[in-house]
Amino acid sequence: MAPLPPIPSTPGKPRKYLLNAGTRLARVHSVKYSAATFNPTLADVRWGGGRFDATREDPYSYLYAGSSDACAISEALLRDYELDPSGGRLLPRVLIEDKLISWIRPTLDLTLVKIQQAQDFGALQLSPSWLTQSPSSDYPHTRRWCHAIRRWAPWAQGLTWISRLSPPEHATVFFGDRIPATSSNPPFEEMVTAVPFPPGTNRLDIGAAHNHLLAILGDLHLSLSP
Repeated sequence: MAPLPPIPSTPGKPRKYLLNAGTRLARVHSVKYSAATFNPTLADVRWGGGRFDATREDPYSYLYAGSSDACAISEALLRDYELDPSGGRLLPRVLIEDKLISWIRPTLDLTLVKIQQAQDFGALQLSPSWLTQSPSSDYPHTRRWCHAIRRWAPWAQGLTWISRLSPPEHATVFFGDRIPATSSNPPFEEMVTAVPFPPGTNRLDIGAAHNHLLAILGDLHLSLSP
């Protein structure tokens, strides 16, 4: 295994990406949270958690989304699957229990750190691909890199990168502590029209949304376990 890249002592210079208000985003999330709710859960600094989750070293709420349904499903459910044409691979059914697929859009323009091209990685003093393409075993270290990027870019309201399993689609994490919000003007709104499945019919373990999931998994040569 290659050594993990150290965080440089000299701050990087993250590059900006503007996400326009009204951009349609898809996300897979627990039934415990509404579509536009940020997750306040802190990941352990050594194991578990997501790629860019908060920890006690840098606490913030966060919200993950993808630029397509396949991207959202891949990022949320397929972290350690490698794509190949052989077929016969099974996704544990427990991963979709109590999960929803929803669609949201930002209500304001958001400024993100762009981590998509070689120039973006160079600005972070990092070799291309590792930060956004590494397996979940590296997530404790990718979280520390995320926290460093937040220090380098106090303007950053999130990060956006090319999905590992659904290129060239973009995955994004948003930082709840960097996005202004009020009860009358939340930063995201759930889309309830012009979407495949409105709220109440979007559980991934039953009905039409389940069939939608199976179709996307089939395109990736994956099946659900019995």
